[in-house]
Order: sequence, then C-alpha cells, then structure tokens
Amino acid sequence: MRLERDGQMKMVLDDAAGLNLVTAYEPGRVRIRGKVHSTSLLVFPRELETDWDATDVASLSSRVLRAITATASHDTRLTVAETELIRAVCATLNYPLPPILIKN
Repeated sequence: MRLERDGQMKMVLDDAAGLNLVTAYEPGRVRIRGKVHSTSLLVFPRELETDWDATDVASLSSRVLRAITATASHDTRLTVAETELIRAVCATLNYPLPPILIKN
C-alpha cells in the first residue's frame, strides 16, 4: 500500500493487478485504473459498465445488485456491513437475496 498525492491524500493498493480500483474521486468525477469517468457507471472487480444510464432509484436494475455483490465478495468474504448493504438493496428493489447470502 502506498500514499499518493493528487490534490488530496488517498491510499492505493499496489498489488491489485487487473482490478478496477478507484484511485481518486471528487464530486462528479472518479478515476479508475488511470481513466477519469464523469458519467454513471457500474464498477465490478474486473469489469466496467460505462453505458449505464441510471438517473434515479426507479431506473435501477438487477445489474446494480450484481455489481454490489461481485464487488463485496471479490475477496471471498463478506463483512457484516457488506451483507447488510446487499440486503438493503434487495429490499429496496424488491429482489430476492442472491445465492451468496442464502444459507442452506
């Protein structure tokens, strides 16, 4: 891990080859893997969906849940906070819980 200076201090993982890490952000812009984005997008650990045009909660879809679940579980562990976020999104969008949260 290293500290990087670009107007503000932030922490960046050095060993995240191939992952979509947010390395800088400010209102209206985010930098992921060296590229600045200023539109709505879905960020998966290894995939970016940049043509996502969500403007409000009503326009959200199951892709949001997929993105949140993929990002939260990329390290094969879910924290309590990650689990509760996924549950809240499912409840808000009226979607069933993803298999990763269903205990057999």
